[in-house]
Amino acid sequence: MNMFFTSDTHFNHHNIIEYDQRPFKDVYEMDETIISNWNKKVPEGSIVYHLGDFGLGRVGALKEIKGWLSGNICLVRGNHDESIKKLLDVGFECVADELTLHYKGFIFVLSHEADLSHKNVDGVINIHGHSHSPERFNKNFINVCTSAWDYTPVSLEELLFEYKQNRRR
Repeated sequence: MNMFFTSDTHFNHHNIIEYDQRPFKDVYEMDETIISNWNKKVPEGSIVYHLGDFGLGRVGALKEIKGWLSGNICLVRGNHDESIKKLLDVGFECVADELTLHYKGFIFVLSHEADLSHKNVDGVINIHGHSHSPERFNKNFINVCTSAWDYTPVSLEELLFEYKQNRRR
């Protein structure tokens, strides 16, 4: 099964363009670009772990955007995401505050903000968003903020490959 990661898409969030210095003229161009990139990359049936700050707006608006995205989306709540009930009403396959995945001998802790409790734990990699930084790797932390990955979800295999390459440097 294909697994992908992203965070901080901030759909419908007009102010994020200036705050994050995103290269879009308006929120419509930003949303269209992120949706297009997502659907080119993520095959139907894949799991996408969205690590917070999906978007702003009412349930109906967010449900419509979610409906345009391929894959099954599991949301780890971010600081701009609302109640679990609202997010389940949007139609996310699961909603959590943190998740743990075991894969190929690694333990991945999925969180919105970097979880410093795993800073020096061998074999544990914290995949997170929130930082809005272009820096993708820092020791055993991987930042999947959409702006760090060209506004496109990244696969687990890509993350592992680049993480291992980064560790060799």
